[in-house]
Amino acid sequence: MIDIFFSFLFQVCIFAYGQTGSGKTYTMMGRPGHPGEKGLIPRSLEQIFQTKQSQQPQGWKYEMQVK
Repeated sequence: MIDIFFSFLFQVCIFAYGQTGSGKTYTMMGRPGHPGEKGLIPRSLEQIFQTKQSQQPQGWKYEMQVK
């Protein structure tokens, strides 16, 4: 998903839907304080910022906003 975002500069949205107690929050956020149990959001953000940093020496520039 992150590779597609950087390749085509799409806006990305992840929506978690399911029954109460089925693990949506755990899947998205993981378990705070346990680095081995990161969810989709923290892992995706890490990959976004790592990719941004690794592409800067090649002349790539990104502007990121949170609204």
